[in-house]
Amino acid sequence: PVEQTKQCLSNIEGALASVGSRLEDVVMSTVIIPNVADARAVMDYVGERFRGIDPARTVTCSPLGAADFKVEIEVTAYRGAGDAEQERITVSL
Repeated sequence: PVEQTKQCLSNIEGALASVGSRLEDVVMSTVIIPNVADARAVMDYVGERFRGIDPARTVTCSPLGAADFKVEIEVTAYRGAGDAEQERITVSL
């Protein structure tokens, strides 16, 4: 699952670069991990890659189209968002 996660993010970075954007411009992501046992390893890697970017994120464990698919990642990015002034808000219970 981590290798597929690496490939997903590589594909995403390539798609973003093709339109003059980058991973730092991602503002929202959805990560689908069919096997809950894979969630920790996948999200550890996703967390490393998005550290300091910290987009809004939804993570779910639901089936994908085939048993060979271990992860799917969808992102929303706005070109230049990574360079915008930001206010970090921490919410805790």
